[in-house]
Amino acid sequence: METAEEYEKAGGLEGNVIFIQNLDAKQIRNTDSSNVTYDLKVGDEYRDHRESGKTDLLDNGRISLQPGATVIIETAEAFKLPKSRFGHIVPKVSLLQDGLSNTKSVEC
Repeated sequence: METAEEYEKAGGLEGNVIFIQNLDAKQIRNTDSSNVTYDLKVGDEYRDHRESGKTDLLDNGRISLQPGATVIIETAEAFKLPKSRFGHIVPKVSLLQDGLSNTKSVEC
């Protein structure tokens, strides 16, 4: 579902549809793949765990990390899953190959 209203009309938490705010519909339409995945996009800001405030992304859309740094990255999307669905957030393999790993967090 692309709107919170559609999600709620379809049953919300008790339904069986997923709501993604700022959905990139191209990722889920017209695909030859049988994978059921969605790539979250990086939002406008991040937070270094050693600093008290948020930092805007660089003009080129990148985050500059020092070795051993830990950052919390905001996503451009927010999503809601009904009780009947399960979601698992993992980094792309290419990021793992570059030496980045993740610890998942969820805002409740």
